Amino acid sequence: MGVGGNQRATLTMPKSGKSSRNLMLPPRPVEEGQVPFVMELARPRKMRFELKFNGQIAVQVFDDTNGWKLRPFLNQSEVEPYTPEELKKTSMQSDLDGPLVDYATKGTQIELVGTAKVVERDASKLKLTKKKRGFGVPLD
Repeated sequence: MGVGGNQRATLTMPKSGKSSRNLMLPPRPVEEGQVPFVMELARPRKMRFELKFNGQIAVQVFDDTNGWKLRPFLNQSEVEPYTPEELKKTSMQSDLDGPLVDYATKGTQIELVGTAKVVERDASKLKLTKKKRGFGVPLD
């Protein structure tokens, strides 16, 4: 996984107090670092994500209903539950088969809304209405 790295210019801070010179912030690291990770997916909607950074291991686990995270490099040494927003996001990402496979069992409704040209071929445009999963945050 790529982390860090920034090609944007550093902003100048306006002068403050009696100083007549503007202050420059320290430069940002330009090079992107690489961080090893392992992601395991299983049916139905189960996920384990492990990230190694700075000699520490962060873990996130989702079991189709609940999620937990341990992030020691953020000084979070206790296991924390996912927020409702994290539950929603992870439930959408952890579907190993994607939204169309076994859609009826998942409670998804599919509607044909038209066609469009994709690389000079006709393609169907579908509208998927997914079943609300009950994480306290409505699905989009």
